[in-house]
Amino acid sequence: MKNLATTGSGVAVDEHDEEEITKKAFAAFQAREEEIEKKKMMVKEKVELKLGRAEEETRL
Repeated sequence: MKNLATTGSGVAVDEHDEEEITKKAFAAFQAREEEIEKKKMMVKEKVELKLGRAEEETRL
């Protein structure tokens, strides 16, 4: 016999399906977090490069 759980929308799903949904949602969340982190690093590198150029120009 399957153990059924009810989601917030009132739809009954078995525990295995609920676990799969949770895993997929977590994987999607992690992927988005990694994407954000990658973009942050790219912006940081660009800012550091521009700052380095500006510092170099002020020395000349």
